[in-house]
Amino acid sequence: MKLPPLRAPHPRFSRMGLLILLVAIAVVCWQRFVPPPTTTESWDPTYESYVRHHGKTDLPTTAHDIRFVWADCGLSGHAAVCRFEAPLDDLRAYAIAEAKRRTPGAEIAPRLVKMIEPARQPDLTGYGIRPLEWFDVERIEEGLVLKRTDKREPFMWVDARRSVLYAYWTN
Repeated sequence: MKLPPLRAPHPRFSRMGLLILLVAIAVVCWQRFVPPPTTTESWDPTYESYVRHHGKTDLPTTAHDIRFVWADCGLSGHAAVCRFEAPLDDLRAYAIAEAKRRTPGAEIAPRLVKMIEPARQPDLTGYGIRPLEWFDVERIEEGLVLKRTDKREPFMWVDARRSVLYAYWTN
């Protein structure tokens, strides 16, 4: 008895199956081999120790009690959280200068406005940053907030009573 010849599957279906298989393999590899977010947290009591530790001079020279967290999630993005104390005029100048630095060529100049509603600590657990005890923006009784005009600008609050600046950036 002679068997009928086998017919090859339709080419479109075999390509579709191969594509689905490749996507499934890519998803599994992504989940298993992408490293978890790495975070670095630091506390520097003075501006000088901040410069020694980070090699950066981007904060006002009058800054002290500097707290900083940096999270690197690889292709998923980055996040930074910062809190420091300085005289109120220095905090205001830093907030505006930092917003301008992060949004070169922005059409609308950044500005600080009086806070109307209370601030809330951001949820940055997706970046590997747990809730931070020292990022206590909820304690601001009288303050200013950076009026964001561009999504690249950081979120910033200035506590006018305690002379503290709080900021975070994500990308």
